[in-house]
Amino acid sequence: MKKVFILSLLMLGLISLQNVSATTITILDTYWGADPTHGWSDRDIIGEDQYFSVTKMMVTFHSLGMYVDVYTRYLDNIGLYSTSLGDLFISTNGWNPRGTAPYTEDNFNLGGEAWEYVLVMDNHSPNPGGGQLSGNLSLFSVNNSKIILSSAPSGYVYRAGQEVKYNAQGLSALASGTWSIGNWGAPDTNDYLRFAINYHGFSDVTNYGFHWTMSCANDVIEGGAVIPEPGTVLLLGAGMLGLGFVGWYRKRRS
Repeated sequence: MKKVFILSLLMLGLISLQNVSATTITILDTYWGADPTHGWSDRDIIGEDQYFSVTKMMVTFHSLGMYVDVYTRYLDNIGLYSTSLGDLFISTNGWNPRGTAPYTEDNFNLGGEAWEYVLVMDNHSPNPGGGQLSGNLSLFSVNNSKIILSSAPSGYVYRAGQEVKYNAQGLSALASGTWSIGNWGAPDTNDYLRFAINYHGFSDVTNYGFHWTMSCANDVIEGGAVIPEPGTVLLLGAGMLGLGFVGWYRKRRS
């Protein structure tokens, strides 16, 4: 009976430790980026909110890697005005944008955050209405010369100088993953684009930055995410095990 109880206690502790090691951080859209073309200044979203609004990014770190959910109404409007989805840029040494919130002086040409990695989608123009709700992606180290900046057809307003996609042609990927569109089907703010990657190269990173937008960059989300150091997580899990054992031992002796 004693062995069974101790084994159960250890299993409970391991389950708790596994749960502790999964951390979700929410990044709200407080980033604007440098002024758009054609004088549309002093605003976060260029064009109609119901077409391009990005509300938040939820980053979940787990023992194998991470997944990032970008919540945006643009998923109901992919292809509008000749636009398309963007790739996800990642910093692994913190987030250091140019200027102060809402960062209206920040774009690629003026400096700011230098991205170390990017998750590149295999299809930037899926048709969710036709059932194209998922695909593959690849992880690459960033070379600034291969970053593709925001653009739009002649005469259209867009936010210039924003990192949108990455030209990975001929490059070898560090890892592979998947992208998917969730909650699609209703014109609301609950649709999300998920980037999922299992990559042990991130195991020692605790201070991240993330950046995503559509090809016109009519709404850009960018921000930082700090997670507990792995040693802190392990210590917390060990503490749970220790407290459970002390409680059992005291009860046994009483």
